[in-house]
Amino acid sequence: MNDSGGGSGLSFAEELLWSADSDAAVTTPFLNCPSSLSTVFYLKGALNRSALEASLSEIVRRHSVLRSRFVGIGDIPTRFCDPAAPVPIGDVNLGASQRPPLECAHPVLAREVQQPFELARGPLVRALLVKLPGNEHAFAVTVHHIVFDAWSKRIFALELQELYQRYVRDGRCILPPLSMTYSDYVSCQRDQLSSERTRQQIDYWARQLADMPRLSLPSDTAPVNATSNRTGTCSFDVAGSDNARLRKMARECRVTTATLIFAILKTFLWRLIGSDDVAVGVPVSDRRRPEFEHLIGLFANVVVVRTQFRAASTFRDCVAAVRASFAEALLNQDVPYGYLVSLLGITQPVYRVFFNFVSDIDCSLTIPGLQAEPLTLVAPQRSTVDFGLDVRDRADALEFRCVYRADLFSSTRMQECARQFQTFVATVLERPDQSIRNHAIEYLPPAHTSAD
Repeated sequence: MNDSGGGSGLSFAEELLWSADSDAAVTTPFLNCPSSLSTVFYLKGALNRSALEASLSEIVRRHSVLRSRFVGIGDIPTRFCDPAAPVPIGDVNLGASQRPPLECAHPVLAREVQQPFELARGPLVRALLVKLPGNEHAFAVTVHHIVFDAWSKRIFALELQELYQRYVRDGRCILPPLSMTYSDYVSCQRDQLSSERTRQQIDYWARQLADMPRLSLPSDTAPVNATSNRTGTCSFDVAGSDNARLRKMARECRVTTATLIFAILKTFLWRLIGSDDVAVGVPVSDRRRPEFEHLIGLFANVVVVRTQFRAASTFRDCVAAVRASFAEALLNQDVPYGYLVSLLGITQPVYRVFFNFVSDIDCSLTIPGLQAEPLTLVAPQRSTVDFGLDVRDRADALEFRCVYRADLFSSTRMQECARQFQTFVATVLERPDQSIRNHAIEYLPPAHTSAD
C-alpha cells in the first residue's frame, strides 16, 4: 500500500465487507457486524485542541490503511490510498443546559456514529468534538469497519495518548516507524495460500462443509418475500447468581465462558429446530503474527463450527461436543473464508446463525491534566445472517444482544425467543446431567422456516 495513487489489492476480509456494502443481496455472509466502529471519550480538563488534531492526523498518516478508498473496477474492488493530509475535526457547541452534559451530547454523538461512509469516495475516518459546559468535551472518532477492527480501537487509543503527550511536551507528534504495514499483511495472506499447511486445511474444510444442512429457524415470513434487509435487535443481561453459576459451570467443564455460552446457544438451536447437525459462524482474529499486533486494520476471519449431537446427550455431553468441534475449527482457521467459498464454489450461505463473544478491550486514555473516560456507542447494523448473538463480557454481568433479519422474524417472536433462551440457560445450569431431550422449549409456532 503506497501513497502514489496506484491501485492495490484487498485482504479477503476487506473484499467481503466491500461486497456487503455494495450488494443489496449478500450471498456470502461474513462478520455480521456494524458497518463502522467508533472510539468515543468524555474529556474533562484543559484540552489542547492543536495536540488533538495533530495526534489524529499523525495516526492516519502512519497507518496508511486509514487513507484507503475502495473502488469497484468492473467486479473487482481496488484500493486507492490518498496522500497524507491533516484530518479535520468537526465541532458542535452545546452550550449550557439543565440536563447532565453527557445526556445532552448523546443524541449528537449517536447521529455522528450513524452517518454512513462512501467507500469509493472516502475519507473513511471522521472525527467530532462536542463542546460541553465548562472544561468538558466529548470526542468521537468513527471509522468504517473495512479498515478498522476491535483491536484497532486499542491501538488507536494508545497512540493518541502517546502522541498527544509528546505534542504537549515538545510540540512534535512522532512515534517510531512501524515495521510492517497492512499491505504486508495482504501480501502474507496471499502468499500462504500455496503452503502445504493451507492445502491440508482446505481439505479439512472441503470435508467439513460437504452436505451442510440448512438451518431452518421458525420464522414469520417466507425468505422469498423477505427482501427489505431490515434489522431488528433485542437485548438482555445474565447477572447476579445466574452469571456466577454460568462461570462456575465453565470452570467445571474446563472451558472458557465464551465456549460455554456457545455450547448453550448450539444446544438451544438443536432443541429449537430439531436437527442434530448445527453449524454456526464464529469470528476469529487473524493477528497471530506478532508483527501485526501494532497495526490498525481489519484482521479477521470466520470459521464455521459444525457440531453433531447425539439424541441421549446431557448438557455436559453437549459442552464436550462443542468444545471438540470448536477446537478443530480453530486448528484450521488459516484459510480465509472468502477464498474458501470461492475455491469450493459455494453459492448458498454456509451459516445462517452467527455467534460473537466480545471481551472488553482496554481503550482507556491516561493523559496528565485530562480526565478521560471511554464511552460506548454502537453503529447501526445490517444483519447479513438470519440470526446473530453478540455477547459482551462485563465484570458483573454478561450482556446478550440478538441481531436478526426483521423481514423474517417479528419482534414478538424474537422477544419470546430471548425469554426462552434465558429459561434454557437457567435450566441447563441447574440440571446439567439431565438428558437434553427433557429440556422442553415452548416456542411460537412458525408460519415458515428461514430455509423455505
